[in-house]
Order: sequence, then structure tokens, then C-alpha cells
Amino acid sequence: MNSPEEYFQRFDEPLAQQQIVMEHPEPVKLAELKDIVQSLQDRPYGDMEVLVLDEVGQRTDVFRDLATQLKKQHDVDTVVVKSPDLAVVVSDELTRAQIESIQPPMSNEADSAVALRAMPALLDVDPVPGTTMVGITGLLIILTVAVTTRFAKRSRN
Repeated sequence: MNSPEEYFQRFDEPLAQQQIVMEHPEPVKLAELKDIVQSLQDRPYGDMEVLVLDEVGQRTDVFRDLATQLKKQHDVDTVVVKSPDLAVVVSDELTRAQIESIQPPMSNEADSAVALRAMPALLDVDPVPGTTMVGITGLLIILTVAVTTRFAKRSRN
């Protein structure tokens, strides 16, 4: 297993030259990834880089450290590091909740193109059903106040 520094030394220069780098480039897949990333530029990701690695079984923190280094070095908004069994996203444009909601489904998809193509749909899903939670909490508070007031009035009589 490589360290973040080893990955960084290996892929820093290629990613400085282009938005997408594959550890073992396949021309058709690389062209597909370029089209997908180009279409994502209009989304909330800002400037984006994607590194596709072949290694399976790497720890999340290693890819997160690598993505953080690449983001700082290349002055981009979002970096995705994708392997067949893991996806890590580091972004200034996405919230932590958004990142945490898209990483598991992207990690479960071995095909990097399918995982990247799914990003917009995954972002459209409310990761923490905030509106629902606020609504339910508000109703519970109102119900509690109403029941408490009613019992207080009955106990006075």
C-alpha cells in the first residue's frame, strides 16, 4: 500500500497538466471520464480534478490526505480520488453532509465513470432530511405544549 506522499509524488505532475489522470489509462475510459468531468463543471463542484487508481483495499484517510494535498497544490475546488472500492471527495464547494452522502454510493460502484456520472443525482438527495426533521420536531414541540397545557388545566379543576 502506498502512502499519500508516494501517490502525490507520482500523480502531482500529471494532474497539474490535465483534469483527469488514470493510473493505467484506457483511452476510451479516459475520454468518457473527460466528458463526464466537463459536464460536471457547471455543477456546484467548481474546478475539479479526478484521479483514478487501480489499488483496492486502501484506507480512506490515505486517499483523503492525497486529495487534500492535490487540492492545495493545484488550487482547485474539488478533488475526487476513485479506486474500484473507494471514492474520496475533498471540496471547498460541497458541504460535509453532501460529501458524506455521495462517498458511500460512489465507493460501492467499481466503475469510475458510473460513479462520477452519479454525483449530481446523489447530491440531489437530501443527505440529512433537514426539512423533515425540523417539521417533525416543530410538531412534537407544539403537541407537547398542547398536551401539557391541557393536563395543567385539568389538574387545576
